[in-house]
Amino acid sequence: MVATTDKRLLWHPRGLSKFVVGGSSQITLYEWVPQSSQIKQVASQMELNAMKCFAWSPDPVLDDLVAVGFSNGRVDLIRLEASKHAANGVLSNGPAVSLPARNTRACNALAFSSADPSYLAVGLDKVRNDPSLLIWDIQSTAPLLSLNAGTYPTSSFRPLPHLPRTDSGSRPSDPRIVQQHAPVENVSSLAWLPQSSSLLLAGVSHRWLQLFDLRNTSSGPAKAACKVQGIATDPFDAHRVASFGDGIVSIWDTRRFSQPVLTFTARDASADGANGAVAANSGARAKAAAASASATNLAHVEFSSTRRGTLATLERDADYVRFWDIVQAQFVEVAQESSRSRDSSQSGNRAARTSWVRPWSTAASTPSHTSPPPQSSQNDATQYNLILADTRRTKTFSRSFASFALVPSEKPHPLTTNVMLVSKDGDLEIYAVHDTPLHPVWSSRGDIALGIGCSYTIIPGITDTSPPPEPWDILAAYPSRPGSHAQSLERPDIAGDVGRMRFRSESPARAIPPATFGRGDEDGFPALSPSPARPTAEEAASRAGRRRTHSPVPFKPPRFEHTASSKANHLWGTLSGRRHRSQQEAPLAVHPHVSLPTPKTVTLALDDGEPRAKSPRKSTALKALQHVVEMDISMVMRKRAIRGYGLVNPLHNSVVVRETSPDAHALSELWLWVHHAQQLLSTPSPMIDGYNFAYQGLLGIWDGFRAVRHHPPSNQPTPRMHVRSTLFDGPAASPLLAPLTLDAPRRSNSKHSGGRKRSRPPAPAFPEEFLAAIEVLNARSGISDSAAAWKPSVHTAHLGQRRFALQLCGWSLAQEDLARAIKRWEKENKHSQAACWLVFTEQHKQAIDVLMKSKDESHHMMSGMLAALTSGGSRNPELIQHCERLIVRLQDPYLRALLTHLTVRDWTEVLEEDSLPLRERLAIAMQFLDDKDVSAYLRRISDRCIHDGDIDGIVVTGLSNSGIELLQTYLDLTGDVQSVALLSSLPPTRAQNPRAMRWLNAYRDLLDGWRLFHHRCQLDIDRGRILREAVENGEIPIATNRWTLPPLEMDVLGQRNVPTAADPCLDARSA
Repeated sequence: MVATTDKRLLWHPRGLSKFVVGGSSQITLYEWVPQSSQIKQVASQMELNAMKCFAWSPDPVLDDLVAVGFSNGRVDLIRLEASKHAANGVLSNGPAVSLPARNTRACNALAFSSADPSYLAVGLDKVRNDPSLLIWDIQSTAPLLSLNAGTYPTSSFRPLPHLPRTDSGSRPSDPRIVQQHAPVENVSSLAWLPQSSSLLLAGVSHRWLQLFDLRNTSSGPAKAACKVQGIATDPFDAHRVASFGDGIVSIWDTRRFSQPVLTFTARDASADGANGAVAANSGARAKAAAASASATNLAHVEFSSTRRGTLATLERDADYVRFWDIVQAQFVEVAQESSRSRDSSQSGNRAARTSWVRPWSTAASTPSHTSPPPQSSQNDATQYNLILADTRRTKTFSRSFASFALVPSEKPHPLTTNVMLVSKDGDLEIYAVHDTPLHPVWSSRGDIALGIGCSYTIIPGITDTSPPPEPWDILAAYPSRPGSHAQSLERPDIAGDVGRMRFRSESPARAIPPATFGRGDEDGFPALSPSPARPTAEEAASRAGRRRTHSPVPFKPPRFEHTASSKANHLWGTLSGRRHRSQQEAPLAVHPHVSLPTPKTVTLALDDGEPRAKSPRKSTALKALQHVVEMDISMVMRKRAIRGYGLVNPLHNSVVVRETSPDAHALSELWLWVHHAQQLLSTPSPMIDGYNFAYQGLLGIWDGFRAVRHHPPSNQPTPRMHVRSTLFDGPAASPLLAPLTLDAPRRSNSKHSGGRKRSRPPAPAFPEEFLAAIEVLNARSGISDSAAAWKPSVHTAHLGQRRFALQLCGWSLAQEDLARAIKRWEKENKHSQAACWLVFTEQHKQAIDVLMKSKDESHHMMSGMLAALTSGGSRNPELIQHCERLIVRLQDPYLRALLTHLTVRDWTEVLEEDSLPLRERLAIAMQFLDDKDVSAYLRRISDRCIHDGDIDGIVVTGLSNSGIELLQTYLDLTGDVQSVALLSSLPPTRAQNPRAMRWLNAYRDLLDGWRLFHHRCQLDIDRGRILREAVENGEIPIATNRWTLPPLEMDVLGQRNVPTAADPCLDARSA
């Protein structure tokens, strides 16, 4: 007990419903009735003049024994309930035993040992040639404290061994003093470790925290530099203690006593609304004043006996009590990536799984400090850190308090924490804090369990109990990756128009049975099916041209919408699909590769141990929580996986993203762009004169990149795709519209409409092979003659790059193509977009007519504004100023871009309109900016997308190193490791990228956790095919001194662990 003259409250040391309040010259014993929340006064001891401190003995025999320390150093042992007993008919204070001090000095602290109540530690002020820490053995005084003479029941049990006596030159004056310590020091606070009679903590001279091992009197104490005003022990952890001083709370581990495990102050309590931070612009004097004001602002600290890891603090003169949640985090050594098993689901010797999530070292705010993990000996526990997880506090009362105590609970799992508080005037108040911890536990199978108090509930994440389709069944209904052997001219059924496909069907009798593999084990692998009978000669001859059994369902892949589709207003094309017949007729049975979800929410009460199933009628909160669980990114990724989200078909991935995540417009559009880029860059081969154009973005096309290796020019003619319609694929231009004039008038300045003519920029030093490769890409892209003859509005030395960049963006600004697009936008009620492009191409009258055709009255008013701005003559400053104010208030991004162009006449300002789709802004840049500004704009867009994690930026960065950085930011924001793993696995040149390998391994682990083993195997097979085709096409070498394939891909390409023709897995997947 710390010395003070204020009111202090102590709860019963053995957890009974009693407590004492002491202060000034009085100690009062109270009893609390939990059933009625009444507080009854039991007894009181008066006339304790010059009382400095007191402590309550945990002795079960002397239940009301209290030690009182005085300012002269004397310690009195008194019985609080003695006043209720009369001696010879006269009431008195009862018996008392004094423990005298040799020199007069103040008694600052008292502490009874909970393991052996006969040991009493006394802390005194320093005096010359006299120790300040005394250990008394009061067992001999116990008979003198009996209320009835001759009836004291002595206890025959004391923990062994007893404390040895001090072997020093100065013998103690009283034989009841067992040991003496801390000579010429001031002992201000004391605390015995829980259930220990030999380990004692002491705050010495207000600047040291010392740990005394009383079993060895020859060795000195363990010391730690710390300002100590009070000490608290943790009833749940005998090695954890807390000390406070100068407003800082330090948490210690007595096994590693060199430095605190965690320190924090009131500044870290921002979670409950605390505002203890000093203003950043305040001067040094203000900061020093604030520091001195908070130096002694803590009055009491106490660990909770009902909540593990909960610490309560009371600031001096505060009107509330604050609670701190401390969580222990273990250190885990992460194995190296190279030691990881190739197949985490294989039986036998399994490598330890590595976590792909970076462990957090602290969750507190900046002022809190977590010490580095100390070196532990062989007998020490596992290294750990303490994390300040949360803070909360009681309500704000109408008066300040001097002390408090956390009320123990008789229930094993109480729903509230009761706090007994005492004010400076001695008024008592009890307050219940509803702080039942909520324990959410996520399952790798998608379920979440919420435990609170005496019950828990399980919310299933997977509600569909039907077995998922096999991955090869899904692939059979969709085309493969363009440019691969699976989709070549050797397959006439899908080598034609990709827009419409019909597949052949086989007889159900000849259908290949589903693949099974493994010997059958506890991980869910079924036993191998009997080997299929060898096919006949006719079947063997015809099997090569047949597919797996499926319904003859026509497949129409979604169109890559090349018109503008902003993030705010996204219009999806019509996507239709039918379910596979085997999926529709699949029985509801237990599937070996399906994690069966919990059928309904189950609540288990811990009081009676009887599980109770809730009624089918769920509350609104449970329904909302169920929706949150189902829409979690882990469950969304699982839904995508069982629907065939993989490496083979980007068009199908776009459909899957749209069905599972309606809000993920950017990701769905990205997969459409990936398919579009594969058609342009990788068909028939991405290698042109040693340059690998696979998944290059606009930045790589514009700035160029290094060649892999130079190939001699081929004598074969360049394969040319069939002449396609324009990317807009719109209707023919209306004869009412005037022909477009993109080539005249020419703009010599990319920023302003008028001004001096800019000289032609010097041509960059591009290799001739690279420029020839760009021309090959333009030649084989199959664009129309008008698109091939397109030229920008400025002089350029990158004409070939601009033309192909527009094709890669999905745009065509040729005269006929843009006219058809504008006509289509009118039919789709996109009048603002049509008018915007008409203004960009100097067709002001047609733009006014388009706005007048709209049914939106705001478009009619905008047509008047447009007429005023384009009427000719001098520019009206007032009108320009009014338009600038109007731009801020407009909601339509196209109208804002239109007015920005007419008022500012700066294309860089138009391109700052982020609400416009990125591909459309890139088309504007390619049309109107000069070469220098295009380079700066592409780099600025790349940096911004990488910083913001905008997945649309892949169009600019491509799947290059910058694209990997963008995917990392996107992963940090969304947690979608599935998409980043698939995207980073598409380019074979990224096979050795450490992050790409880590993402792929994490996704493979997820598939194994969901028991989707066949889908994980299909992912590995598709990955191996991509790499094998890249090696055959010369994109990557199989092995060089500087470049080697990772182990996973070497297993596939090196023919190790590759299924043979007799393997049922390969037989089930073969086409």
